Amino acid sequence: MKTFSNANARDVRQAIALSADARQQGRAASFAGGGSDLLALVKERVVSPDVIVSLKPIKGFDRVAAEGGGLTIGGLITLDALSRDPAVRRQYGVLAEAAGSVATPQIRNVGTLAGNLCQRPWCWYYRNGFACFKAGGNQCFSVAGENQFHAIFGGGPSYIVRQRRDRAADGGIDLSKRARRARRCGADSVAAPGGRARAHRSGDHRGRRRAGRRDRDRRRASARQERVQASADEESGPEDDPRSRAPRLNDRPRPFRSVRACLP
Repeated sequence: MKTFSNANARDVRQAIALSADARQQGRAASFAGGGSDLLALVKERVVSPDVIVSLKPIKGFDRVAAEGGGLTIGGLITLDALSRDPAVRRQYGVLAEAAGSVATPQIRNVGTLAGNLCQRPWCWYYRNGFACFKAGGNQCFSVAGENQFHAIFGGGPSYIVRQRRDRAADGGIDLSKRARRARRCGADSVAAPGGRARAHRSGDHRGRRRAGRRDRDRRRASARQERVQASADEESGPEDDPRSRAPRLNDRPRPFRSVRACLP
């Protein structure tokens, strides 16, 4: 992990000044709210900042305030606080539900709304140093490679992973132009005046998705078993000589994933 220095900003102007000073000295600077995704990127050497400017000490950016018939939500609010806020739960229940379903309680206690909206793609190739589109390259390796959790709708050229549930919830809320612009630019607040939340709370829908994933994993496990069995049959010797017979699939311990996939 690359060595870096930390700078705490008291307000927005100081945060901008700290970043500008670092760049004038030829040093790379990154901003951090909760820092959970940024530190993971630094560990994986996807980004290499010399200075991390922490926005956490800035006051007022973690509040929810009523404004213009809607709510102004500070970008530094944690996902846990967002999911528990009474005003958000009352007016935009789908957003509160989405924030409360992100990752684990430990991450929700640290991760911020702005950080979750602006996090970098979780593509295996992007996070492991491949020269893909997102990393400045000229191709998308996931098109014909490991793309189990990538986008299945729309077109390329980059089929990146989008696991931002609060961003998905925005589709059910009529955000203002200012809110959409702030979301694209990673601004510190998002307003949704006059919006309507269309929440889908059907437990059957989630159950169908889980059942579909189990069926898919079961089919893939069965296909892998058939391929391995066929390969073992081709390499096996005479059946009457057990010493020359290659180990068959049933002679080997079953992978954990295939066992899990076969559970009801």
